[in-house]
Amino acid sequence: MNNPFFVCGALMMQLKTESYLNAKLSDICLSTSAAPTYLPAHQFENHGVEFDMVDGAMSANNPVINFATSSLQK
Repeated sequence: MNNPFFVCGALMMQLKTESYLNAKLSDICLSTSAAPTYLPAHQFENHGVEFDMVDGAMSANNPVINFATSSLQK
């Protein structure tokens, strides 16, 4: 299983060099609404890389805590 990742400043910088991270808005919207209790995970491919996405609340119901934890680890 892949580890979740958060969209932050470092990821935004990677968008300029790694085009596979620059997904279509429709794929992003379908991914953020894919809560497994209601809808299946959204699967799509972007520049040859496969993504299997679910709603972010599945791993972080309160994203502020996750951002604080990740910033303290650095």
